[in-house]
Amino acid sequence: MKKRFLIIDAFGILYRYHFIFLKRPLLNSKGQNVSSINGFLRTYFSLINTYPSEYTAIALDSSRKTFRSEIYKEYKENRESMPDDLRSQIPIL
Repeated sequence: MKKRFLIIDAFGILYRYHFIFLKRPLLNSKGQNVSSINGFLRTYFSLINTYPSEYTAIALDSSRKTFRSEIYKEYKENRESMPDDLRSQIPIL
């Protein structure tokens, strides 16, 4: 039997839930926005239950320039900065 390797695009999921709950964010007891954390964990558990695998990796973008910028100069050129309420959820996650 072939082994399965599940790769999860963390920031893709985090941004998705940030924008889904933009107008009505999920807040914890301290009033912190936890929409993206909640969405990521729900998606993560759904994926590992739907696609059982021997290996799982969670891929994160780097804030620094990478080889992609050298290969494709326009990579992330027009992308806005990460919203602060999303940025604050990264260390918690």
